[in-house]
Amino acid sequence: MATPARLVQLECPRCAASHWVIDSDYRGAELLGRPELSYRQRTYTCSSCHQTGEGHRVLSQSPPEFFLQPHRLYPMTADDFDYWVGVLQEHFPDHPMLAQLNREWRPGPGDESSTPPS
Repeated sequence: MATPARLVQLECPRCAASHWVIDSDYRGAELLGRPELSYRQRTYTCSSCHQTGEGHRVLSQSPPEFFLQPHRLYPMTADDFDYWVGVLQEHFPDHPMLAQLNREWRPGPGDESSTPPS
């Protein structure tokens, strides 16, 4: 089983431009008898120079719990959640989770105290 997806900012090894992807730290490849690749070993396409290949460096990552919100075991503060929502909206404006923003998908422990007012 893979780890939760997260937002990952990568730096292109060719042109040094950065771009965002949604990926998991651990994809579960070993469970299928394939080697588990690090981010540097994975193939990505740069959105600036359009070069496809390995060697991308991770510059920034959302917390692994970001797409799991609200979660009692892995809560996020509203400020942290809002920051990462901004990144998602800027780089992935059509992401399906955005349709659930502040309804089923919101920060907090998932109890009544974190439910936004109607």
